[in-house]
Amino acid sequence: MPFLPPVPMRTKATALRNHSLVCLVFLCTMIPLHAQNQPNTTDAVSFVGLTVSELLQTFGVPLSVHASRGVEVWQDDVVFVYPEGDFYLHRDRVWQVGVKAIRGINSGDSRDKVLHTLGESARLLSGSVFFQIDHAPWPLVLRYDFDTNSRVRGIFVYRSDM
Repeated sequence: MPFLPPVPMRTKATALRNHSLVCLVFLCTMIPLHAQNQPNTTDAVSFVGLTVSELLQTFGVPLSVHASRGVEVWQDDVVFVYPEGDFYLHRDRVWQVGVKAIRGINSGDSRDKVLHTLGESARLLSGSVFFQIDHAPWPLVLRYDFDTNSRVRGIFVYRSDM
């Protein structure tokens, strides 16, 4: 009998994460393409808090699904990618959305334009601009990340209490 190398042991957390991702991908493939609705994409803020079911009913089958690994296991997310944005899921709800444009600011705009458009409430911290969103059902923040030329490379709306 030939020698077989040992199989690496998986932790229960890794197995659970992989199982959860497989289940979500399977769920996405079960939604008929004709059932997709045209969403109102004018307010990305309203996407935060959607359940998986609501996300799938609103946008249909995602273009792709992938894992976003955090430093700690509890920071791992499943990300549903749509033309409207990247939807980061924690447990069964969207907690963060990555978009290309919001509040009159687009990817590629200058840091100066972001600060001018958002006004005095905008805060520049660690190279990113943060803006607290008022009148939301939970604490929400807009974050604008920049490239080395001070141009917007990422726009995120997220729950700041998570």
